[in-house]
Amino acid sequence: MTHIQAGDRALACGQTNLAIDCFERALAIAPRHPGALRGLAIAFVSVQRHHDVLSVYERILAVSPDDETVRFNAGLAMMRVRQFGEAEEVFRKLLEGGRHRVETRFNLATVLVAQGKLAEATAQLREVVRADRPPAASDLAEAYTQLAQVLIDLGDTKGAMSAYAEAARLKPGDVAAWLNLAAAARAEGSYGYAVTATRKAAELSPFNAEIHLRLGNLLLELHRKTGRRRFLDEAVRAWRKSLKADPSRTALRRRVETYARQLSRTRPATMPAGDRTSPVTPGP
Repeated sequence: MTHIQAGDRALACGQTNLAIDCFERALAIAPRHPGALRGLAIAFVSVQRHHDVLSVYERILAVSPDDETVRFNAGLAMMRVRQFGEAEEVFRKLLEGGRHRVETRFNLATVLVAQGKLAEATAQLREVVRADRPPAASDLAEAYTQLAQVLIDLGDTKGAMSAYAEAARLKPGDVAAWLNLAAAARAEGSYGYAVTATRKAAELSPFNAEIHLRLGNLLLELHRKTGRRRFLDEAVRAWRKSLKADPSRTALRRRVETYARQLSRTRPATMPAGDRTSPVTPGP
């Protein structure tokens, strides 16, 4: 216990190597002591010694074979050392139990994606987002994001757009969520939706030159598809904001000058004030 307590104090002070030494000394005296094993596992995780922590988890499970939390953590360690097949087996067995079901499904989906089993991963992710007790909003948003990425790989851009929209709804302040939605909408051909999502990202990150550039490019595509002049006008304004954030973009500066000249040539003419005709009102 003296060595275990010293290890705990060393962990609390950030002295991880000293903690490892303390826990290993404790285990030299009592090789199956659960407190020393768990302390050593925590220490190994904190310095990302994932192969080493796997051997510790095996020793813990030899003592406590029904400990689902340790099995779950072992699955995570297997993922980190790219033992995806073994991690898949762990998470599938854990689904038969009652704890960590949503988290287990999400991790199972992750290892299925890593193995190219996209249809199975999609099924697991759909179970996550439909769970009676879904995870916290940020974790649920991550599940929708991963579902969207898998659907894109499967060629379902419409489904991906819907999943990205849910992710953005759950994390409305996340710039990446809106940009993901914009990319999926553009791939689906929903340019108006893509523009709206990119505008939201630009509002959240007003000094990001790349986002304003993307917005301008989308507006240009929308202008070409609809022929509406106002979209080109908005594109030039977006590009100018991009240049304001990053003046070094000479190619973009030339593009702005080109389209600004085009706009000036096509701008509707206005009559001089003296030539305007007063509206005619009907007689009595």
